[in-house]
Amino acid sequence: MTWLAAAVGALALCCTACVGDVIGDYPSPPTPAITASPSAEEENDQGILAEIAVEGSPCFLAEAAGRVWVTSFDGNELSEIDPQANEVVATYAMPEGPCGMVVGDGTLWIESGDTLVGFDPVRREVVDRVRIPGGVVGLTASASGLWGLEGRDDVILQLDPRSGRVIGRVEVEGPLTGLAVQGDDIWTIAGREAIVRIDPATHEIVERFALESYEPEGLAIDGNMLWVSSSFESDVLRVDARTGRVEDRTTVDGSLFGGVIVGDSYWVSGSDGTIYRLDAESGELEGQIELVGFGPIPAAGNLWTVDFLTDAVFRLDEPAT
Repeated sequence: MTWLAAAVGALALCCTACVGDVIGDYPSPPTPAITASPSAEEENDQGILAEIAVEGSPCFLAEAAGRVWVTSFDGNELSEIDPQANEVVATYAMPEGPCGMVVGDGTLWIESGDTLVGFDPVRREVVDRVRIPGGVVGLTASASGLWGLEGRDDVILQLDPRSGRVIGRVEVEGPLTGLAVQGDDIWTIAGREAIVRIDPATHEIVERFALESYEPEGLAIDGNMLWVSSSFESDVLRVDARTGRVEDRTTVDGSLFGGVIVGDSYWVSGSDGTIYRLDAESGELEGQIELVGFGPIPAAGNLWTVDFLTDAVFRLDEPAT
């Protein structure tokens, strides 16, 4: 199960940059056309368990030490949510522009401009700050370390999950966008035209699949299937990771970016605050939830979304596995 971010953002992949910002050549998702949050009655109808106010443009969230943590891009804060009470119980100051984050070796690593902030979720304090020129976005955890996209150059970075220090660099044709990890394989989107696979041991590109008549950005992987989305397109592609063959494409209203595999479903965000659920086996559209921002992101047993325009985080009545 992989979330892109990029961000994320995105978030990581959709969440790695907010409201039209650009970090190097890494684009943020388009600004969503959200005009209002749903009412309590609408929330129940849509299967929303809770709407939690988080000020300062919530950008991304993660689970660690029994809490749900949310970055606020404009507020320069990290919020701590008690998932039992569904409320913010504390906030912590961050360097300017915190957004994407990942858990590595028990530490929350938070992307914040040119600084990678290490935050101990048990002690509830910043324990490290690592300067990375150009910054890093779309961080993803794997057995071989943390992997992310460098914001300044066309480089994939490998980081030590204990120290946050860069331990490897892989030059890839840019601009770089999606990043997905499965086992010993690192996948990314190169030049908005091809999917490439990187060997984490040799740092070499060992596979390249060009996509015709499609400008890819978001990327997720599940077994032998790659899921590709784009804010420039209205289709989601399923691509065979062994052959590069496009198995099918599903048209979904609104621009798309990012995506995550949860159980037997693939979830992806639209540009208007709608998230879509597709069947992971057939690629067919199964349903959608409107006006909930971007995501979803698994945490505390459910799927969550962030809405940076209405300063809210939504906990959905959907399982995280």
